[in-house]
Amino acid sequence: MIAAIACACVIGAHIGSSHFNPGYENGNVGVYAKTSSGYTAGVVRNSYGRTSFYVGKTWGTADKRFALTAGVITGYPAADVSPLLVPSYRHGLGDGWAARLSYLPKPPRNGASDAVHLSIERQF
Repeated sequence: MIAAIACACVIGAHIGSSHFNPGYENGNVGVYAKTSSGYTAGVVRNSYGRTSFYVGKTWGTADKRFALTAGVITGYPAADVSPLLVPSYRHGLGDGWAARLSYLPKPPRNGASDAVHLSIERQF
């Protein structure tokens, strides 16, 4: 008999952003993964058209609708590695699929504009 193993892992695709100020890259495509314990890692084309890598930890509410990811990200002109703090809202689409809307706050110095970002993800 083969036993099914439950994994609350999430794989997602970054789709794009809408910046509050003009002049920034909105085609912020990429991919990410989140483990069942909340460890998160991904790669994305950032607001400056550069590649950014990020790692962090994600905490979510019991119903999985709201989450907060804290970590670090590369690829921005202000620093080689910058802090990352992103709140998000998840809307279930059925069969393990969800749309995630994230708020990307403007970094405190020499950062891009605030933005709202859309991702599509699937829990396995």
